[in-house]
Formats: sequence, C-alpha cells, structure tokens
Amino acid sequence: MSRKPCAPRSGTRRAKQDVKPTATVLRTLSAGEAFHFYRAIGQPLNTSAYSLADFTAKIASVEVQSLEFHFQRRDFENWIRNTIGDAELALAISNLNRELRGEALRNELNRIVKDRLAKLAAGATKQEIQR
Repeated sequence: MSRKPCAPRSGTRRAKQDVKPTATVLRTLSAGEAFHFYRAIGQPLNTSAYSLADFTAKIASVEVQSLEFHFQRRDFENWIRNTIGDAELALAISNLNRELRGEALRNELNRIVKDRLAKLAAGATKQEIQR
C-alpha cells in the first residue's frame, strides 16, 4: 500500500524551515555559488556577486540591461532563495512590479536588498549581545 505525502497542517512549519541563520545568509560564497551577471543569454559581463553586500554594490554599478534580463527571468529571487537561503528577501523581490525597467528597477532592487541587509545586521547584533 503506498502512502500519500502529508502536507504540514499550518504554514508555520514551512516558514520555520525556510529561515536560515543570519551568518549563513550573510556569508561570502564560492565562485561556483556566486551570482554571475549577464547582459543576455551567452553574453556574460564578467561581473559576479559573492555575498548579499557584494550583490548590492553590483546592482548599483552593473548595466541596467543586465538587471532587466535577470529580473524578468526571476534569477535574482531564485539565487537569493536557493543559494543565499533568504526566502524573505526572495519574496520581496518576487513581489516587485514586473513592469519595472531602467533606473526605477535598479533603485527598487537596491532599496529592498539594503533594507534586508540592515535588518539582518541588526538581528546579528542582537544575537551577539545575547550570547
């Protein structure tokens, strides 16, 4: 007799599984885990982000065509969720208006990631104080 997989009874169990320790989210990644920016398929910019802080710096400087390319493909949110391990930030990016383009897109991405970094840094400081 085969058994059907059971879904959690409430959303809280799943949400707790998606929460990664702050140190994990803020870590520096290897070259294989880094986010590699492209202008389009087959057109790498030879620019990579190795952490969320580095990602913020690259958002501010990479050409906007690359931001639009990755945003439309949902590359940013997938990398942040699956590699960085921050489901909350991935969701915030996912919820951005898909019609955003140009500097408006750059500004929104920059704002969201910087806000999240500040929140994570504040949480890390609280954890260090409580030890």
